[in-house]
Amino acid sequence: MSIDKKTIISSVLLVLSNSLAISSIGTPSWVENNFAGTTRLGLTKICVLFNGQDPQNEECEALKMPSYWAVTLIFIVIGICLIFLTVLLLLLSIWRTHSEKMARIIGFLASKFIFIF
Repeated sequence: MSIDKKTIISSVLLVLSNSLAISSIGTPSWVENNFAGTTRLGLTKICVLFNGQDPQNEECEALKMPSYWAVTLIFIVIGICLIFLTVLLLLLSIWRTHSEKMARIIGFLASKFIFIF
């Protein structure tokens, strides 16, 4: 029952990747436009700040997603779930070494869902 370096490093990097993917869903700063005020557009919400207003008065609302953004959101959520499963399998591989091979496969699929799609 010993933890090797690659399991620790992989787990830490996957948890970091998962937290960044989760934060990317909620942030409205995917596309930013500074013409006649500031408009920030994200996957799930849009924020508008008109010229001369205090930044605390920024108005945000839920966004009606186009179909291709909805597909992107679905792939990101699938990737987040797969990364979570990979971390669990890596932790399980401390006691059961055969789960490490499955963790590698699922981690590879998770990276494809989040970073390519």
